[in-house]
Amino acid sequence: MRNAFPLTLQIQKAFGAFALDLNLALNLNEGINALFGRNGSGKSTTLDCIAGLTDPDYGYIKMGNSVLFASDSKTNVPAHMRGVRYVFQNNLLFPHMSVWENIIYGLRGDYTKPAALNPGALVDLLDLRELLERRPNSLSGGEAQRVSIARAVAARPELLLLDEPLTALDSVSRGRTLRFFKTLRDLYDLPIIYVSHSLSEIMYLTDEVFVLENGKLVTSGPSDHLISKEFVFEALDGESIENFVEAELFADSDATGLTKARAKGFDLWIPEVDTYPSGSVLLTFRASDVLLSTELPVSLSARNIIRGTVAKVIDYKNGVMVVIDIESQLIVEISRSASIALDIKPGREVFLIIKSNSIKVLG
Repeated sequence: MRNAFPLTLQIQKAFGAFALDLNLALNLNEGINALFGRNGSGKSTTLDCIAGLTDPDYGYIKMGNSVLFASDSKTNVPAHMRGVRYVFQNNLLFPHMSVWENIIYGLRGDYTKPAALNPGALVDLLDLRELLERRPNSLSGGEAQRVSIARAVAARPELLLLDEPLTALDSVSRGRTLRFFKTLRDLYDLPIIYVSHSLSEIMYLTDEVFVLENGKLVTSGPSDHLISKEFVFEALDGESIENFVEAELFADSDATGLTKARAKGFDLWIPEVDTYPSGSVLLTFRASDVLLSTELPVSLSARNIIRGTVAKVIDYKNGVMVVIDIESQLIVEISRSASIALDIKPGREVFLIIKSNSIKVLG
């Protein structure tokens, strides 16, 4: 691992009626840091300032021992010299280059180690091999975004900025890319700041979360702790919470067309899955698609019944989020009236009921 690698910024930036006023201190070696908040909260503007695409009106930005921006000393390191790579919501590929030429553009240093950051390995990890000779104008939005991610990672930056990188991806590409980012987090020294309005992605992927509201930091902490904050759910703007579950396939499809998968602490019958080389899959299902019972259900059509214990109950304006311990954790969304009727509280044993056709296989 690298030595301590802090990013500190104390900046102000005004755009008309909007004012960004942030004081952040991130440890870039502590997994993936995330910026979370409603649209318009200042997440993308913060990344733009770090990358050097937007100049703050006042303040400073320091990464490691390098001052990237300081208004008092008039320091402003050009964007291309900051050692930062940025993946935007909308890809910005070079239209006159092939996919492969885009990926290897700007490479520096020895790219044989670690192997997973070698451009050829990135091509396989992001499922791009069949696209290498094509031009960007022939790619789908999801394909182009995966090329943008490969190009940014291949450049071996000091810091990788990801601004809503999964927006244009289909479900399978989304799953594979999430797992790719997790591989970067777990195995390689690549600091990442991840911006998203998806609390589900934040909880699955990131370690430390900074919540922004109206251009200001309102709270920060480990992602698994922030879930107990009511106002975090208020920032969802109607978005559904998803459960992401890593599982191993261990039984072929049965006569009903279902496949059995084993997750941490429970098994799931899922829609039929084509064989994956590793036998592993990333599954997702919405918190609102899970039913809760305080008694063991019998004679149900649903194939998945999972025993668990209530860990947390979060009451917010749209209902109640219930965090369930089953070795790992799952989230269930129920109405306030159902929570009262079932007397849902921490420590209570419950049974989760999940229909197989509500589970999506992301790849």
